Amino acid sequence: MMSFRLHLLGGFELTGLDGDPCALPPKKCRALLAWICLSRARSASRAAMASMLWPEASEEQARTSLRQCLAALRRVAPLLEADTESIALSSALTDVDVWQFEQGAGHDDLRVAEPALQRYGGELLAGLQLDAPEFEQWRRVEAERLRRLATQSGTRIVDVLARSGDAGRAVENALRVLAIDPLQEDLHRRVMQLYVALGRPADAIRQYRRCRELLGTELGTRPEPETESLYRKLVDPERRQTLIPGTPPTALDAPARTETGRTEADAAASDAREAFVAIADVSGFAAYSATHDVDLVHEFLTRYRSAVRNIVQARGGMLANFIGARVMIVFGAPVARGNDAARIVDASLSILAAVENLQGMAGSALKARAGVATGRVIAALEEGQWIISGAPVSAAGRIVEAAPAGEVWIADRIAQALGERLAADPVEGAVVSALGSDQRLWRAPAWGGST
Repeated sequence: MMSFRLHLLGGFELTGLDGDPCALPPKKCRALLAWICLSRARSASRAAMASMLWPEASEEQARTSLRQCLAALRRVAPLLEADTESIALSSALTDVDVWQFEQGAGHDDLRVAEPALQRYGGELLAGLQLDAPEFEQWRRVEAERLRRLATQSGTRIVDVLARSGDAGRAVENALRVLAIDPLQEDLHRRVMQLYVALGRPADAIRQYRRCRELLGTELGTRPEPETESLYRKLVDPERRQTLIPGTPPTALDAPARTETGRTEADAAASDAREAFVAIADVSGFAAYSATHDVDLVHEFLTRYRSAVRNIVQARGGMLANFIGARVMIVFGAPVARGNDAARIVDASLSILAAVENLQGMAGSALKARAGVATGRVIAALEEGQWIISGAPVSAAGRIVEAAPAGEVWIADRIAQALGERLAADPVEGAVVSALGSDQRLWRAPAWGGST
């Protein structure tokens, strides 16, 4: 029997073990095969698969579609075995990239962990979209789980290599992790430090500029004080000498001190405060703007931004910035109130409602989504504009990217703080790891509490 290799990370590709590609099966055949590959039992009931992949069809129509899907897949390769009740993988499928990646990720032996990280080729089933909400929810959760496993495994690899003095391999793996999650600012700093250890300060400076550009473009914010402090050392020839080549990044010299004797990080942190950050955007806006008249798009953006401003101002928050249809709002900085958590959740849900109210004039069923996080931020007024920096900014950005259209997802600390007043639902398998530790994510329902 011929054997086959399946790639699910970064897309879908089926090949023989010799590397010869097979024909691409229909989308729902790909979805069916992927689901069974990632299930613990490597099998599934026919009824469950039919219901999940053809949710709008009658039971009989869904079962017929499933039979046709299995037949289409058999014409490509004998990867599944089916009886009247269940579907299971056949022994012909011997190599799946997700299996190899999961088996090696996080392994203590770098000879196992590094090749496993290299198997992570990108988001699970990237580019595959189905009109099957249950499958799409499963794919999003699994994709985030695997992405998080890759970043955590890669970060551990970097730590081990840096401690052993192998800065070259540490940089390679750190850059691999940043390709997966480019907004990990602490890892950008680690790469800068590793370049210094390799005697490559120019590359360290380029890494800082890349980090600054990413944060500005994706989140509309600036680097954290620790990043700016490291950059200032790099561009000052005298202070750069304190970053001794070959020194492990965890043992760099003591932070530079101000005239008052405080470290630069302490001076910046003295202005830090607990705050709540939400990032909202309009799902599918790029496609909408590319397919609709520019005047209509401009009119939508004008009304959308006006609605957001009114919502935020009415609740006492701060509108940090707009980038296209993406907006960042902050409650608790520079002025804190006793109920900022409730205010920002209410504002986020109101933004979703405002976008739905604009669907008629937009000529499209646009929906917004939002991610909300909390933690210490620094709010700095520069040239009349508030600049917000801190871990909650990147966390909120990561949460909104995971959230589906029409939903507000919030970090665990916010859900716990609001408790029964919010009655949020946990999002199964979804976490954010941008705040030093993993936090569960919750789905905010329509707000019923007092703000």
